[in-house]
Amino acid sequence: KNKEIYLHKILRIKASMTGLINDTAGALACYEELFEKFNSPQPHAGSILDKALFFTLKQNLDSAAHYANKFHSITKGKSRVSILLFRNLGNLQMIKLDTLGAIDFYTKAVDQGNKTNNSYDEIYTLAKTLSLLHLHLGNPEKALHYQKTVDRLADSIPDLNTVSQIATVNHQKDVETFSEILSDKINYHRYIIISLIIVMIIAGFIFWLWAKEEINKAKITTQINKIRKGYNFRLSEKEFEFIDIRMADFDKKQLFLDQNCSLKFIVEKLNIKNERYLRAYINRKYNCGFVDFVNGKRIEFILELLKTDKYCKHYMMSELAVKSGFSSKSTFSSAFKKHTGDSFLNFIDKFKVDR
Repeated sequence: KNKEIYLHKILRIKASMTGLINDTAGALACYEELFEKFNSPQPHAGSILDKALFFTLKQNLDSAAHYANKFHSITKGKSRVSILLFRNLGNLQMIKLDTLGAIDFYTKAVDQGNKTNNSYDEIYTLAKTLSLLHLHLGNPEKALHYQKTVDRLADSIPDLNTVSQIATVNHQKDVETFSEILSDKINYHRYIIISLIIVMIIAGFIFWLWAKEEINKAKITTQINKIRKGYNFRLSEKEFEFIDIRMADFDKKQLFLDQNCSLKFIVEKLNIKNERYLRAYINRKYNCGFVDFVNGKRIEFILELLKTDKYCKHYMMSELAVKSGFSSKSTFSSAFKKHTGDSFLNFIDKFKVDR
């Protein structure tokens, strides 16, 4: 157990030291090894801090901010590290030219420092930065508020004159750095805009081709949905019984032998309300679609005919297809195999042997 504790500490120190020498890849690798070996189901403040630093190095601001806030909550705002975390997140936002995001993190850092009464050098620098940022954004009241914080710290701390000079120099360096980054970003954005225009022209042409195809698909989908509505429609018991009585005439009159047999044909012949009702009835009682239902009836008719008519087995397949209501020999053959599990020719051969 002690060995694990020391290994945990060593990995944390190694990750921190690797980060200090600006070896971001090495630091990330150390943190990943740390999380892999010591991923506690109940994380303590140290492990949460590690994750905040890890995501800060990866410049994943959302995750870094999440763990920074969590660390701040667990330590109840008593740790100086929270100020540094929020400051670093604010700096990352400035690099990404997100001024409002930077102000949000800098404000959290200053508020944390004011509560704990420590890190006056950090608070002084951040308060001065916030004052300038708000002034730049046209918020004089907030700029004045943070300027008062700067003046208060300058008056209350004797050694802060030196700190003020250092902070001013650092601030000027930051402004120069941000200006260089901004200039590079502007040039970069020009190339991006030109590239985007070209991509948009190509994408527009592709979209036109795609839209043309989708319109055709939509027409087909609409037709399919109309068919599916019948399967989703539910009949009442009274309606089901009514259609069941009517369908007795369907078998008695052998309406399925008519090649024109369709939903509309049956509805008109049997005086059923509409096609949707008939389709729902077939789906509920026989658990199949209309085509399979009618073809099944036709195949049953042929099987019965083979048993009762001794000359039937000598008929050609095309003759039996027409006799049973099929419009073609191929349709009859596929329906016969689907219903019986055997091809018509094999079935006839076996039937002759059995007879």
